[in-house]
Amino acid sequence: MATKLYLRDGAATNDPGETNRSVALPDGADVFQDYGIAVKSLSTTIGTSEVEVTGSSTVNTVETAEFFTSFSSEALLTSITAETWTIAVDVSEGNAAANSLMIPIVYVFREPSTVVGFVIDAHTAIGNEWAAAVAAGRVATFSGAAVTVEAGDYLVLEFWRHTAAQAMAMAYTQTLAYDGTVDVTEDSTTSAASYLETPQNGLFAVRRIFIS
Repeated sequence: MATKLYLRDGAATNDPGETNRSVALPDGADVFQDYGIAVKSLSTTIGTSEVEVTGSSTVNTVETAEFFTSFSSEALLTSITAETWTIAVDVSEGNAAANSLMIPIVYVFREPSTVVGFVIDAHTAIGNEWAAAVAAGRVATFSGAAVTVEAGDYLVLEFWRHTAAQAMAMAYTQTLAYDGTVDVTEDSTTSAASYLETPQNGLFAVRRIFIS
């Protein structure tokens, strides 16, 4: 059984801080922008009502990397194995001229400030270009590396918007939708339950509720 981590809007149990820690992004060719959105949570529990966060693309026609925000999990129970991961998110770019694509950065974090290891840290956009109007599903896979963890370490997803170049120098609204009730599929638009998934099982403790 795989582990599916939903992007949730609640405050993160473990908060790595509003700082991007990717080494690959931004690189020397990128114009960089941070949307300044507070850290959210990654949870094995699906959401209840769709939420959207937005930012405005930088006004230029050059390569640009824009950091939306981070999502962090509860403490990991075991080390990460090398697997093919899936990310499924609802996104939109405001206008087709924005040429927006996603880059997920995933790593294991140890308080107070250590990146233990990257599952993925690459200057490589994945998935199809974002929808130009209503946020719609984009599903993509990536090869994730193994990372050895210790007690208290947790998983962090950094979500980035990347463009090789906008067709016009305009500020376009970039949207990420999540925390909904329906798993995202390619082009889906209903109550987006955006998620990150690995085939590995047993990453987190199982909660049991006892009724007496």
